[in-house]
Amino acid sequence: MWNWGPYGMTGGWGWSALGMIFPVVFFIILVAVIIWALRPASRWPSASSGLEALKERYARGEIGREEFLQKKADLLE
Repeated sequence: MWNWGPYGMTGGWGWSALGMIFPVVFFIILVAVIIWALRPASRWPSASSGLEALKERYARGEIGREEFLQKKADLLE
């Protein structure tokens, strides 16, 4: 009476447990990918963050002027 063919309620992805779980898992993965893609770009280091670190080292006296200028030129290339 309820057999609607090979892919109806009794077969395929119909009412099986996997058929009910798959769309939920797919939706969760989709949302996670969208959130990951929209995170700010600050997760990637840039030359400006390196330059800021270099300026801090120079200000603390860890490196001299010549080394600062050389490393600054290297970063800006």
